[in-house]
Amino acid sequence: MQKTPRRGTVVKGFTTEEFRDILEIRNYLELLSIDRMDTRERGMCLEQMKKLIVEMGNEGLERRAYAKLNYEFHYQLIKASRSEVIQNTYSRLASPLISLQSLAFMKEESIRTSLREHKEIVSLLEKGEMEKAKALLNSHNLAVYPRIREMKGLES
Repeated sequence: MQKTPRRGTVVKGFTTEEFRDILEIRNYLELLSIDRMDTRERGMCLEQMKKLIVEMGNEGLERRAYAKLNYEFHYQLIKASRSEVIQNTYSRLASPLISLQSLAFMKEESIRTSLREHKEIVSLLEKGEMEKAKALLNSHNLAVYPRIREMKGLES
């Protein structure tokens, strides 16, 4: 959305570079959050992530609803960082991220893959395999851009 004085609010589209920026910032903040996570915070984060996975697995969930739950799932990592700066920065990405992810989840297979990877990320975090969790999270997040590009017919 773009607000113009005395003209109102209009929906602003994203350029290819803006898509990439939003997704790269998201990825960086989530990976940084895993580095900052302590054992107590990780436990609370995982508990909430598991609840969200159950909701995300409900049959007939609309893609926009899945995108919102997906945002909440990833936001648990951000909360576990205990950094107000990281949380505030990530929160500012909420609206564009949910819109982008709604595009990324146009195909049912994308939702199934996302859900499976979420379960794997939780499992790795539970085991304390932080580097493996970060590697999977990184590839999970990077996979969003090609799906959006495909849906929007964008160039690389």
